[in-house]
Amino acid sequence: MWSKKELRENFYIKDGDLYWKKSPARRIKSDTRAGGYDGYGYRKVRFKGKLHLVHRVIWAIHHDEWPNGEIDHINGIKDDNRIENLRLVTSQQNKANTGIRSHNTSGFRGVSYYKRIDKYRATIGVDGNHIHLGYYPTPEEASRVYKETTKEWFGEFRRRLLCGIG
Repeated sequence: MWSKKELRENFYIKDGDLYWKKSPARRIKSDTRAGGYDGYGYRKVRFKGKLHLVHRVIWAIHHDEWPNGEIDHINGIKDDNRIENLRLVTSQQNKANTGIRSHNTSGFRGVSYYKRIDKYRATIGVDGNHIHLGYYPTPEEASRVYKETTKEWFGEFRRRLLCGIG
């Protein structure tokens, strides 16, 4: 890990972005945005031969310590690294704030079609276990139960934007 002193000597934060204070290499100028995107939509920066997620570096500079755990983007936008959009979370809390998976066919998080009985099943993952919430005639009903249950289990950490929870 880089020391807090090294971070402050080499980077500054402006509008949720990380910038170089001084040029780290010939091809990179000072006062330019640090890092680039990885294949998952997060920004990463290489410094002294190591690659780090930009949101973790911003957290370390702002809080004067490296995060002890995972950092969550509250609004779900992976490159929105404004400090008010970042929070320290457990792995469980971070997973509660993920979007709909790419292979989801129901269109609702926590809902899948159970062909054998022609109903929609609602499930929630808690502490590595899947909890069955019941079978429902429509995906909307299963989703309603899922949303109510996530509110009970995860509160503010549940996904708001993609599952329509207000």
